[in-house]
Amino acid sequence: MIIRVRVIPNAKENDVVGRVGSTVRLKVAAPAIDGKANLELCRYLADFFEVRPRMVKIVRGEKGREKTVEIEGRTEEELRYVMESIPWAILLSVTSLKSQVTSLKGSVSNICLKLMTCDLRLVR
Repeated sequence: MIIRVRVIPNAKENDVVGRVGSTVRLKVAAPAIDGKANLELCRYLADFFEVRPRMVKIVRGEKGREKTVEIEGRTEEELRYVMESIPWAILLSVTSLKSQVTSLKGSVSNICLKLMTCDLRLVR
């Protein structure tokens, strides 16, 4: 099985962050110096997919954060099953999030104004 990986080096511990599209995001507890993060990535993926470390190979992207990794040692179906256990990450851009908050603030303000005018009418 071939997967795309986005590596986040220098993490406190190894962890799967989630999937964004077909890319798996992983935190790796090793610096991106002298191939240490790549070695840790291969060890972690081997452990995660329950294969031997030599069955995990970086096919492309050894010097970048985006990598293409080949995993062997189990059937394609078994590897796909493990892959499906990785949750999808829900990412919102900061701009999108700000616009949603602004929209929500506007809606709340309008509701409050309507309630205040309604209350004033009832009091009179």
